[in-house]
Amino acid sequence: MNTIGVWLLFSFLTVLHPFLSSTFQASRASGGKSSGKASVAKPQRDDPDRPRHFENAQRLLNEGKFQEAVQEYRLSLENNPDNEAAHFGMAFALTHLGKTGEAIESYQAALQINPKLWEAELNWGMILFNQQDLEGAITHFQKAQKLDPENFQAFFLEGKAQELAGNPTTALNSLLQALPLAKEEQNRIDIHAALGSIYIKQRDWKEAEKHLTIARAGGKKDIPLDLDLAQVYFETEQFEKCASLIKPLADANPQEVEVQAMMARILARKGDAPGAIYYYQLAIKQETDKDRRQNLSLDLIAVYEKSGETAKTMTLLRDAAASSTDSKLHFHLGTLCLQQRDYDCALRSFLMALKLKPDCPECYSNLGSVFMLAEKYPEAIVALSKFRDARPNISGTYFYLGLAYDKLEDIPNAMSNYQKFLELDQGKSDKQDFQARERLKVLKKTRKKR
Repeated sequence: MNTIGVWLLFSFLTVLHPFLSSTFQASRASGGKSSGKASVAKPQRDDPDRPRHFENAQRLLNEGKFQEAVQEYRLSLENNPDNEAAHFGMAFALTHLGKTGEAIESYQAALQINPKLWEAELNWGMILFNQQDLEGAITHFQKAQKLDPENFQAFFLEGKAQELAGNPTTALNSLLQALPLAKEEQNRIDIHAALGSIYIKQRDWKEAEKHLTIARAGGKKDIPLDLDLAQVYFETEQFEKCASLIKPLADANPQEVEVQAMMARILARKGDAPGAIYYYQLAIKQETDKDRRQNLSLDLIAVYEKSGETAKTMTLLRDAAASSTDSKLHFHLGTLCLQQRDYDCALRSFLMALKLKPDCPECYSNLGSVFMLAEKYPEAIVALSKFRDARPNISGTYFYLGLAYDKLEDIPNAMSNYQKFLELDQGKSDKQDFQARERLKVLKKTRKKR
């Protein structure tokens, strides 16, 4: 009976980088289980001159000559179509060549011959995982688990797939099952890092810190892990720990946007505006994604605004708004323009915010303020009326509606709005309350004279 060499595609990345992680010896007699001994298939004794295509294919595969290996596997299958090892090896080589559709067909063929070949299920699942077919990948990882319930890889990979599929609880269960099955320290470290990442998403900072600290203490050093641990420190207000972890990383990796941004957030929280501005600027310079770049710009704007640098705040906001379809950004710009009494800018910004988000009551409120300050009372009435319809219990709206109608000498509407304001306000706004009562007295006298 021939024994076969079986290779696993094993990668923790979402982009497939398959490699020969381990060599397993499986046979149909062992049901696809690994025996751990290296060997190759023996040649057919009845034909000593027959080309040893299978052995050549195995050797070429080990040498990384994947195209040549595929050719030899195909020749070997002409003589022995039921050789599961040839189908499996060819699938592995085809995956390296990017021919994933053909690779899946070869894994299917191997599994038809030996339905217990868990390695084929695992590799098939990895192909689907890297194609973002998470549901399909999970199905094959679960099949691999049933065939070999002691193998940590199937549980680990299902956990990663479940996490990407938005099922954190299921992902956690899979990873917790993988942890005691992992025999090598490096594999356990990777599982701890993955668990920490999921606990962060669940905002379980205590468990996240525990697993991430274990992973880091075990020697795992990479930027995503440090960023995850820094986020835990940040969220739990351990700012000194956060800074000591990220500062060396930020200085050594100026090209890493997330690292620079995290350093900026730490300094902003600590009240170090110049430091925060410096690192935000580094992050923005490196960021190529338009949306993420805009978000970083908004964070930078918030630092300038908090530190009282109004001119820089306005300049950056105008630049950001020029190409933005974010209604909140235009609303923010309009509010600042209104505060600076730049009514044209405020008007443009609020109108753009309304165009992007027609159901924005606050936009109508601020637009009404712009028109009132610009003494455009008919336009103010239209805007304030829309805000009143959306927020009927805001007393101040009626005061300004009364004032706008008063300016237009529309006595009935002015009086009814002043009265509604007084009814809702109940004396909470002393200055406006006094003004409304005095205007009502004047308007009543004026109405009698008419």
